[in-house]
Amino acid sequence: MQTISLTQLNTITSDPASFQKFDDDFSNSIRAIAKSIQKNANEKPIILLSGPSGSGKTTTAYWLERFLDGWDITTHTVSMDNFFRTMTPEQKILAADGKLDLESPNRVDIPYLNQQLHKIISDEPTWIPKYHFSTAMRNDHDWLLTRKPRELLILEGIHALNSDVITIPDHQTHRIYVSTRTRIVHNDITLHPSRLRLLRRMIQDQKFRQRSILETLAMFQHVEAGGKKEYTSV
Repeated sequence: MQTISLTQLNTITSDPASFQKFDDDFSNSIRAIAKSIQKNANEKPIILLSGPSGSGKTTTAYWLERFLDGWDITTHTVSMDNFFRTMTPEQKILAADGKLDLESPNRVDIPYLNQQLHKIISDEPTWIPKYHFSTAMRNDHDWLLTRKPRELLILEGIHALNSDVITIPDHQTHRIYVSTRTRIVHNDITLHPSRLRLLRRMIQDQKFRQRSILETLAMFQHVEAGGKKEYTSV
């Protein structure tokens, strides 16, 4: 667990050379992981990328895809959120009242997700869905993927390493866990990594899920709990 002061953070962000060093360190770490994936691309076509909310899963997936594509290994990134079940009218009412656990593993359509993953591994034409948070509905025919030899799929989500959610064999997957480990201190105040992740979640929810900052704050406790669950019903 790394701890830096607010003064140090401000120095890093205002100094291009310091900022570039941290950016390069992150890039080199992802490059090393991508190299390991490259070696087993034929045997392990699925990359499972997990971590708590706001931990940098999407950013990590982007850099992995960038490296692998640069080495002529076409890589597709899909969010597990797109495999959420369409909400029933009753669930929408519960969600509006804050009485529905939106981060439960069972929000994922588990049989459908694994069916599609098996089809992708088998190089069958596979429709990739899109979940629309504004309407709480899933479109099962967003885009068609036909995986070619050595092409990879990155599946990123907080339940991507949950063995009750992902049932494809381990030997066909790469498994990666990412998280935020840095604490920021200022005088007698310590900003815990979970609060840094909350800030990232606020931005993500507002930009991509049409949720206000107040809505994100209200549900973040459930988000944190959801990341620790093995398998519970909605």
